[in-house]
Amino acid sequence: IQLVTFAENQLTGPLPDEIRHMGNLRTFSVHNNDAGTGSHTGPLPKFDRHPFLNEIYLDGNAFTGTIPVDFLRRLNTTNDDAITVGLKNNQLTGTVPESFLKFKNLQLDVTGNSISGFGGDMCDEQDSRDISSWMGGKVELFGCDAILCPDGYYTDTGRQESEDVKCKVCDAGTDGKMGATDCESDTVTTSEELQILAEFYLALGGKKWDEGSGWEEMSDIENPADVTLPTFTDNGVDGCKFQGV
Repeated sequence: IQLVTFAENQLTGPLPDEIRHMGNLRTFSVHNNDAGTGSHTGPLPKFDRHPFLNEIYLDGNAFTGTIPVDFLRRLNTTNDDAITVGLKNNQLTGTVPESFLKFKNLQLDVTGNSISGFGGDMCDEQDSRDISSWMGGKVELFGCDAILCPDGYYTDTGRQESEDVKCKVCDAGTDGKMGATDCESDTVTTSEELQILAEFYLALGGKKWDEGSGWEEMSDIENPADVTLPTFTDNGVDGCKFQGV
């Protein structure tokens, strides 16, 4: 058996140990199980008896613990072999193991976890072990940001994808996690803040302004207490370019 896929189902519990004995596997996938009805759990299993397993997709489950050092220990590889490892959106911790350095052409997705670093000197430019071909060559362009945004930074995908999509500072921090895909400080707006804006709008006669962009949702209020947070769910306050004359 060379291909096993149980992706996008409602499977639960740990993966069976018998998978370790399927030595001819080339592709294994149990990604994106239904989080509402269950997902695979337990420590991330080892695939240390699979010399041909070039594609493995375990994304979107609830695997815990660290990535084993010998996760793909027996996998044979040459400079031209493309290896794909999908582990995003689990509950993994620790570091990306230094043992992955044996792969010259690796597509690795560990975003959406609680990864805290890279093993050894993996991202040291002076390291003689070249990973510039990782992530389709993006590591050569963007360094290890192409794998995971550093702690305290984020993008929608958790990594730098292009010159235009760089890891951005998250003022609220990311709790020591790398590869963050959102930043609370960019989205949090409280009812108290909205009421302060409503008071400002009414005090300055906002309803009589000849021009007023971004304030349309307040045009019908008579009392600052009338403004509610759900009203501003779609556009928020941070993104508005408030102007008034």
